[in-house]
Amino acid sequence: RVTITDTNGIVQVREVQSGTSLGGGSDLGLHFGLGTGDLVEVRVRWPDGVEEIVLPTRDRWNVVERL
Repeated sequence: RVTITDTNGIVQVREVQSGTSLGGGSDLGLHFGLGTGDLVEVRVRWPDGVEEIVLPTRDRWNVVERL
């Protein structure tokens, strides 16, 4: 689960699910539209419950992987 908060106080949440059916796969990429707000915080909650805060960068793609 990925949760973002922008400077306007808008919170958006997306979840990634993969392998939910035999032979099925899902796109692991997430997209958030910010409109006029700037990104303040990105929280990633991994399946094991660990939370990670990612420092966003302006005008760039952020790739977050758990090793």
